[in-house]
Amino acid sequence: MTAICAGTMPALIISTLLARMFDAVGRTIVLDEKHMNAVTGLSASGPAFAYIILESLAEAGVKVGLPRDVATFSQRR
Repeated sequence: MTAICAGTMPALIISTLLARMFDAVGRTIVLDEKHMNAVTGLSASGPAFAYIILESLAEAGVKVGLPRDVATFSQRR
């Protein structure tokens, strides 16, 4: 997912040229500049939050008695 804003460029250029370019590799949304800080925070923090949740689930598994390699799915088959 790519979020872009016009900045000082005309919105028409953004909505046609850049959005089409980024659409080739995923989804694109054109936003006002005022929303870009929130997009940046979400993009950077999202994976970290997911990691913390997964890590917490594994730790909970260990706490209730699972071996760590089972709780973290690191056991070789």
